[in-house]
Amino acid sequence: MSYFDAEDILAGETMVGVVLRTAKKRQTEVPLWSLRVLLQERRIDVRREDILERDVEGCLDADPGCVVLSGRRRFFFRAQSVLLEMFFDEKRQRILRNALCQRAAAVVSEGQYLALTGETPTSRELFGRLDLAERKLFLLALEGFKDSFFWERSL
Repeated sequence: MSYFDAEDILAGETMVGVVLRTAKKRQTEVPLWSLRVLLQERRIDVRREDILERDVEGCLDADPGCVVLSGRRRFFFRAQSVLLEMFFDEKRQRILRNALCQRAAAVVSEGQYLALTGETPTSRELFGRLDLAERKLFLLALEGFKDSFFWERSL
């Protein structure tokens, strides 16, 4: 089992999205393409059954630190849990957490920009915009590789 299937992304079979913390302390998965739908709504409290079949409250005001990359199959990179179990050194954990949060903020910003311009990128296009370190991160999780020395040289 992988938490982020890079092969599916390259094949265009996995929708890349974000997970946002809602106003009620729940986490909500929002595919990147659906940010356009959410941004077009004037109300903060939005219910869209075609997205999540539950309420989405305050998600556009989410703290970037609570946003994680996700795939359609609900295997998430959670900066606070699964991925960080690979690392025993707290300093490396903080470095990786900060890197993930920065990238998540960039993904949200990009999604909001694309929503305003009306563009809807495919997962292949989004994967193509990732830098080398981010691609290595995805492949690292895909392979279950747990050597923290890798990240000493990558981050």
